[in-house]
Amino acid sequence: MLSELTEAGIVATVSDGRLRLSAPVGRLTPELHQRLAEHRDELLAQLAGGDVRAESVPDLRARLLARCRR
Repeated sequence: MLSELTEAGIVATVSDGRLRLSAPVGRLTPELHQRLAEHRDELLAQLAGGDVRAESVPDLRARLLARCRR
């Protein structure tokens, strides 16, 4: 998924344990946003270079999903 983001010109980083995205206008489609929410924990683990499992950061996943629903 990181390579897909890079190809789309979207930069993903981690700040204070949260996934941050910087994207050109129009690149972050609703479909892509949903996929990012679904794979957020895995992306965080890849970006952090660690082996974090989704179960270990459920509060972060819940926060992102809540933001998606706004």
